[in-house]
Amino acid sequence: MSQWLAEKTSTILSARTSRRGFLVRSAMAGSALAVTPMRYLLRPVTAYAAICGCAGSDCDCGSACCDGYTEFCCAVTADGSNACPPGTFEAGWWRADGSDYCDGPRYYTDCNARCGSGACSCGCANGDCGNRRACCNVFRYGQCNQHIECYGAIACRVVTCTPPYELFDCERTALWDDSTANHTSSCGGGSVGPKPVLPPPPAPAPAPEPANPLPVTGDRITVSHSGKALDVAFVSMARGAGVIVWPPNGGSNQRWSIETLGDGNVRLVAGHSGLVLDVDGASTADGAGVIQWPWNGGPNQRWLMENLSDGTFRFTAGHSGKVLDVAGLSGADGAGVIQWPWNGGANQRWRRQSV
Repeated sequence: MSQWLAEKTSTILSARTSRRGFLVRSAMAGSALAVTPMRYLLRPVTAYAAICGCAGSDCDCGSACCDGYTEFCCAVTADGSNACPPGTFEAGWWRADGSDYCDGPRYYTDCNARCGSGACSCGCANGDCGNRRACCNVFRYGQCNQHIECYGAIACRVVTCTPPYELFDCERTALWDDSTANHTSSCGGGSVGPKPVLPPPPAPAPAPEPANPLPVTGDRITVSHSGKALDVAFVSMARGAGVIVWPPNGGSNQRWSIETLGDGNVRLVAGHSGLVLDVDGASTADGAGVIQWPWNGGPNQRWLMENLSDGTFRFTAGHSGKVLDVAGLSGADGAGVIQWPWNGGANQRWRRQSV
């Protein structure tokens, strides 16, 4: 009876105070992360769940489904991938220190259902008491994809050792919950192990060419401070796929045709997809993400390519006057590419190499 009462109480409170659908510690936190002012007036100090809640199942309170947290995406997605599933989007993130799985902080990104997508139904993930819940916790921290205002329940969590603002369209404002630092899950039939599994998946080998392949042309573009190449993450063909830096591997997603436009600018065309380098949403903000997108002629797809005295180039976005930059001067594989005001740093200086 007490468990039933707790579940009913948590349902009433979930939309106002809890990211997990039941009682948690909460606090006034201002509106720094707000897409709309009232959305974040009440939010939990941490992501920790305070009481047993079993997503309407008859699981034992000691089971994973009842600890109040949302399951890892790799246990929810059909192919076991550590990514938001279809019908969801990256909506917010938090940080956990002291993890055994990362050389530094561990990061959790919530994948919230898109409104009207039908992507979510509350229950134990895959109907298994041994998995944490999915689609039960309606809450949004809100540092990611702020242009998407309507959201549903959290379908699953992407877990990485790389900050989400280097991987997704997320802001840098951090929230913490160290109690989640060593969460693990069953993915692909086995337990998620230590460091090789939990960081962002490595870039796969170049994908097989399609039956009617695009002609793969273009040069490699590398950043001066690390020597890593401008790369479309995971050889994605999707519009909006993130652009990162990765060790040169000869893949067509690291080959860029630099095509001269009539206004003195250039466009950079990805060799594997035919999509162009684009500042996401034509944002003029410092730190706005860089993606691939179909050519539309917008100034956020037009780049002024300037020779510098050390033999490198800088690429300046036509709409903002900001330059192509590796976020935070990071030397990590998979570091995000953004726009940032010119400061002369080596992470803003690029080399063009014939392939």
